[in-house]
Amino acid sequence: MLIAVRNIADWFCSLSVKGTFLLLGCVAAGVISAAGLGYDELRDETERHIAIRLDRAARTAAIAFQGALENRIAVTRNHQGAPQAYQLTSGNAEETLRAEVLFDQLVEKIGRVNQGFVNLFVYNSDKNQFERFATNMRGPNGEYVRKVAFSTPHPAFATLKEIRPFIGGSPQAGRFRMAYIVPILGENAEIAGAIATDVGWVDDLWRSASELKERMLAWTAAILALIAAFGGILLFRAMKPLRAIARYAMDVAQNSEVGPVPY
Repeated sequence: MLIAVRNIADWFCSLSVKGTFLLLGCVAAGVISAAGLGYDELRDETERHIAIRLDRAARTAAIAFQGALENRIAVTRNHQGAPQAYQLTSGNAEETLRAEVLFDQLVEKIGRVNQGFVNLFVYNSDKNQFERFATNMRGPNGEYVRKVAFSTPHPAFATLKEIRPFIGGSPQAGRFRMAYIVPILGENAEIAGAIATDVGWVDDLWRSASELKERMLAWTAAILALIAAFGGILLFRAMKPLRAIARYAMDVAQNSEVGPVPY
C-alpha cells in the first residue's frame, strides 16, 4: 500500500504531469478570460437594453395618461425627461383613481405599445396598501384581474411611500417582472396611488446571458478535457528521453548495474 501511494506521488511529481497541469492552467486562464469578457459585454448590453425599454415604457405611459386625462394630471420628470411622479391637479384621488372604461382602454393601449403589463393602483391609507383598479392582465376567461394589492413586503412599497419611482423586479405569480412604478400624488402631494409598467419576466429578459454562461462553462470543460488528454499524451511521449536518462542516472547513483548510456 505504501509503495503504491509513493508511486502515485512520484507520478504526480513527474515532469509530464507537471507540464500537463501547467498547460491546462495557461489554457484555462486564456479561455476563461476570453469567455468572461464576452459574457460581461453581453450582460452590460442586456442591462442597457432593459433600461432603455423600461424608460421608453414609462415615458409612453406618461404621455398617454397626460393626453387621456387632459388637465387632471401633471407629470414631474427628472433632468433626462423620465417620469418621477404623477400629480392630480383636479379632483381627489377617490374620485379619479377608480375602475372605469377610460382606464381600461388606456392600459390596453399602453400595454400594446410596450408589449408588457400596465397596472394602476390606488393607495388605501386605512389598510396601508396599494390596491389595483385597472390592468391589461386578463384571467383565463378574459376578465380583468383587478383584485390584487401589495403592501410592506413588496420591494416597491417603501420607495413609493417616499415619493420616488421604483425600477426593478416586481414579484408576480412566483416570478419577477421588470417594472417601472411611478407614484401618483393627491392634491396635497400625499401618496395616492401608482402606475406600473413592465417589459417582461426578469428571467426571460436575462435568458440570453444565462444561456451564454452555461455554454461557456460547457465549452471550457470540453476544451480542458481535450487538452488534458492530447496534451498529456504528447508531453508524456516528449518526456520519454528525459525519463530514460533520469532512470539511468538513478541507477548510477545507486551503484546498480547499468548498460550503455541512452540516447
